[in-house]
Amino acid sequence: MIELHNNKAILSIDETDGAIVSLKSKSGREYVAKPVPIIAVRLLDTEKQERTDVFSEGKYLSEAKSDNDEIILGFSGMGGLEIDCTATISSTKQGFEFSLKIENGTGFAIEWVDYPVMRLKNMMKDTGGDFKFLKTRQEGSETDTLAGYHHFMTDYPNKGWDGTYPGPTGLQFQAYYNGKEGFYFGDHDAESNLKVIDGYLCDGDIAIENKLLPGLKDNARYEYPFKAIVREIEGTWADAAEVYRNFAETSGMIKVPKFKENERIPEWIADCPIVVIYPVRGDEDIGKMDPNMYYPYTNALPYLDKLKEQLDSRFLVLLCHWEGSAPWAPPFVWPPYGDKKNFLEFVDKVHERGDLFGVYCSGTAWTEESIVDPSYNTKKMFEERNYSEIMATGIDQKLSRAYICNGNIRWGYDMCIHTEGAREIVLNEVNSVINEGKVDYIQYFDQNLGGLASVCYNKKHGHPATPGKWLVEDTLTLLKDVNGIIDRAGKKGKASVGCESAAADCYMGEMPFNDGRNYGFTDVKCVPVYDYVYHEYVNNYMGNCNTSFFTLDVGKHPEYLFYRTGYLFTTGTVLTVVLKNDGKLHWDWSSPWKLPDVDQQAYGEYVKTLNSWKKGLLKGALTYGRMLKPLETECGEYSFTRKDGEVKTYPSLNSTRWLCDDGEEVQVVVNYSENAETFGLRTDEGIKCVEVYDEPDCAFPVTIIPENGICRITVKARNAVKITIKR
Repeated sequence: MIELHNNKAILSIDETDGAIVSLKSKSGREYVAKPVPIIAVRLLDTEKQERTDVFSEGKYLSEAKSDNDEIILGFSGMGGLEIDCTATISSTKQGFEFSLKIENGTGFAIEWVDYPVMRLKNMMKDTGGDFKFLKTRQEGSETDTLAGYHHFMTDYPNKGWDGTYPGPTGLQFQAYYNGKEGFYFGDHDAESNLKVIDGYLCDGDIAIENKLLPGLKDNARYEYPFKAIVREIEGTWADAAEVYRNFAETSGMIKVPKFKENERIPEWIADCPIVVIYPVRGDEDIGKMDPNMYYPYTNALPYLDKLKEQLDSRFLVLLCHWEGSAPWAPPFVWPPYGDKKNFLEFVDKVHERGDLFGVYCSGTAWTEESIVDPSYNTKKMFEERNYSEIMATGIDQKLSRAYICNGNIRWGYDMCIHTEGAREIVLNEVNSVINEGKVDYIQYFDQNLGGLASVCYNKKHGHPATPGKWLVEDTLTLLKDVNGIIDRAGKKGKASVGCESAAADCYMGEMPFNDGRNYGFTDVKCVPVYDYVYHEYVNNYMGNCNTSFFTLDVGKHPEYLFYRTGYLFTTGTVLTVVLKNDGKLHWDWSSPWKLPDVDQQAYGEYVKTLNSWKKGLLKGALTYGRMLKPLETECGEYSFTRKDGEVKTYPSLNSTRWLCDDGEEVQVVVNYSENAETFGLRTDEGIKCVEVYDEPDCAFPVTIIPENGICRITVKARNAVKITIKR
């Protein structure tokens, strides 16, 4: 056994096979369930179109040496092939660092490398434990069980909601903890290489997946350009996020100014508009696409005027099902559906009212046939223009139907953005919408979650044989070209492009305003990891909160809408409302209009109140602030029952803490229930008192001195409090 020690943990390696056999925290708790090969490599024979997986089994271990702070493991002829790996594991004061070199004489491409491979003990709820697992998918999710989680293998076609970074997983880390101790697993990679970062159950244990997809032109040798990190943390998701934020801010990975100084960010985001989402066709996400009461486009103006009076805010009017092709039918969107003249008249009227205008699109996929609008079919165009040449393919060089939205909305494929043909289509569409459509915001990359474009193995496209860093670079180039269109239109700092979910961190400079709809509310617990790390740099909007209806009977749980809105408000997210018929506020995008109405007065007043806070006393925190680990709030609970019968329980109050750029330290607490609640704010030793503002226009706060380390504070029904912390 070879051991590495630091101030907090002990890592043990079996010198006979190189596997990690033990990872112990400072308390002595063992985390490793069983030893497994520390390295797994997938090779691709591009000629035979065959994959071979090789592992660092003990029979291939040719060297195992160590000193006090470093272990070097050499593996030769892995899998009986000409592939050698040298793994270096170092101990630092903070944790353990893993690096790797590969010598590959097989002639095959290196498709991915999984390293360091670990199997952890399942100490979560389903085994009677109290541990939680943090993923940085979408904007951050915490779960007390991985049972039932479907793990996607990385492959063509793209799956969308998976561990791929940069993409639906927007940050390069995950964590496993119980509130007192745990471990952070991250890649401190300032170059943002393509990866899959995930955790899932494997034979009852937790598999830590950390696959790197290098996408090499020369596969003969490769050296990791970054260190994989394993570090003990003492706390929760916020402590893990703090580790990653420190890396991001000290490594040079962040290449954009903070929000206030960033000329790329539209000035109107700081005005805290409310995003108003509705379709001009149909009455739900799918189904019949007949024009509704919002078409012709100007028909919506009276409804918007009434809503504006109710919510007392500037709007970003964001249209769905407006595309002239078919709803959610990428890549073509322009011209708009129906009456183009009326569309442009509507945009002018929106701007005359001092509001903003935007459109949803559907990204870099290709629609051959629309299911929701059968009249739309591009098969003839596809064949005549030989568009199969610009589509992404698998290792067999064949087209497969796309995965995202195929079968319920459309049939089609994914384009490869490395090809000039695909890039030309995207840029032409964006150019038309920005210049002719006069939009302030275009969510062109909806369904490209986090900005992820399709993986591709096509030999004719000129990119390497396997997905990798080239795809990240191609995406950045495309995004820069899109922003070049915005700049040439004279709209720099006035218009923006975005994607579904928060943009993965390496893309946020080009997409500073995105649909942070966070899918996890009825499945796992959402935690604001992305905003903890990057809120000083980007503000996203609440999004259409799609998929709630699929797991929750929203009409039976009206408080759920208030909870979700309050949570996203406390994360600094720009508020959003979704409309159903006749200008009515609705549960979420996927809920059919026939469902019982939201309480229009109560929810409207709640949104108005929260946005008044955001525009006023909490602007320094929720628009520009740096998130801190929240002080504990002792409060009640709220539970709802999913359609499958599972009961989910959440705190009765939402809370975050912020450091403002003027030095003010603020805790924000929202009460989303219809009753006032008195809670305990647990303070630390350095806090002398707190000042409590209980209304958005409160001029004279109440000073409260902690008693036995707790401040007792009352927050009104469906309202917030600003708590200024004095040290």
